[in-house]
Amino acid sequence: ATCEEGNPPEFVHEIIEFPVVLLNTHTLEIEDTFQQYVRPEINTQLSDFCISLTGITQDQVDRADTFPQVLKKVIDWMKLKELGTKYKYSLLTDGSWDMSKFLNIQCQLSRLKYPPFAKKWINIRKSYGNFYKRKRKGPGVATGKPQLMWEGNLTCDASGRLCKLLGD
Repeated sequence: ATCEEGNPPEFVHEIIEFPVVLLNTHTLEIEDTFQQYVRPEINTQLSDFCISLTGITQDQVDRADTFPQVLKKVIDWMKLKELGTKYKYSLLTDGSWDMSKFLNIQCQLSRLKYPPFAKKWINIRKSYGNFYKRKRKGPGVATGKPQLMWEGNLTCDASGRLCKLLGD
């Protein structure tokens, strides 16, 4: 999401990337991915802090679709993969912020109903910490046993890291 250094309370966060990794839980193989950048409509200029943190550039979001368009593409992709009809699925997130805060805020900003598929999710960071009895730590820090080291950016690479964790 868009961000400012120091996370000022009045700053409105907008989703700027929507990544999904489809992991086959029987084989632990990645079967497909969905990734789209999202053009912010309120804070249209990314801060230097946001660009540095996420690795997402101004040009990438300038050329992107708006959130309602991207959300429709996500839903269409899920239908194409028969998620929720032929195949059961679970959403895993690296923390609760994406689903409980950012998606909620973005749906309100875009005047969209919160998508039914996103009403339940598993916070893998919390589950992992509870299982290994570790305190939750921020990015860039080993997260317990087995070691999961931070690779890449805070956004698009997070989905792949979750899959690596499940395969360990």
